[in-house]
Amino acid sequence: MGLAGRRADQDLAGILVGYSVSGKLAELRLIAQNARARFQNASVQADAELGPLKQAYVAARNELTRFQSRHRIDRPTRDPAKRWTALGFLVILVSVESILNGAFFAAGDPFGWIGGIGTAIGISLVNVIFAYLLGLGPARFINYRNVLVRVFALLTTVIGLALLVALHGFAAHYRDASAAGASGVHVVTAGETLSKISHIYHKPVGEVAKANNIQTNATLKRGDRLIIPGTQIPEEHALPVALQTLMDEPWAVSSLSSGYLFGLGLLFAIGSFWKGYRFDDPYPFYGAVWRRSEMAPRRREAPVGVHAPLERLAFP
Repeated sequence: MGLAGRRADQDLAGILVGYSVSGKLAELRLIAQNARARFQNASVQADAELGPLKQAYVAARNELTRFQSRHRIDRPTRDPAKRWTALGFLVILVSVESILNGAFFAAGDPFGWIGGIGTAIGISLVNVIFAYLLGLGPARFINYRNVLVRVFALLTTVIGLALLVALHGFAAHYRDASAAGASGVHVVTAGETLSKISHIYHKPVGEVAKANNIQTNATLKRGDRLIIPGTQIPEEHALPVALQTLMDEPWAVSSLSSGYLFGLGLLFAIGSFWKGYRFDDPYPFYGAVWRRSEMAPRRREAPVGVHAPLERLAFP
């Protein structure tokens, strides 16, 4: 054996002499105890963090299960993507409808485009918002399981749609009355006579009769149109005339522009109604219950990797 070999044997012998089995065993026991203490602390901390999360998750899942059972629903929710873009869609509808309708109203408004668009904005806001809420609320309750609720929802929806049609009928007749007034044409209302109309505009009866090729004692019928020479009919006269003609002859409009106004308003109302109906699941409240179930694991800041096994933890 060489010199190097003898030195290696001596080094190994020195190590073996200095090695204490009992000391190393005590060291390993200390390390194990420290590891066990850290594990127990981590377990307690995990229970404290995951306990409320588990309870929230179980409660949300139970709520969903009860809702599906009570209403006999066996499908996932139809949750439309980007639901909150509906607000932007409504703003666009109101803007476009106001501009287009403003062109129709401007012809009969003494303030021209400004007055026409102002009137159109008011009608458009009522039209779009009411149609949207009608689709979001009553129309969706037609799908409800309770028969009485469904019947009430159907009646409410039908009445709401009828009111929308009446709104646009009024808008068309109001446009006709405004345009007639701007042209110096008076639309006869109930109980008006030629002498009474002449007195309103401070015109001689003969002058008004001559302008319309009628006798001074002629009998006027409601809805007749009289030319008032040299006069522009006040804007406030258009409102009662529009209401009267709407009740007497709802489908009779005097100009093609008013017909376009009626159709355009209904088109935007249908779009708003459909957007409201599709804002959430067609079955009332189901979309909200489903989302609470889906979002329950995320309501607290659970540690990374906890969400996936959470269902196994809640339902072993």
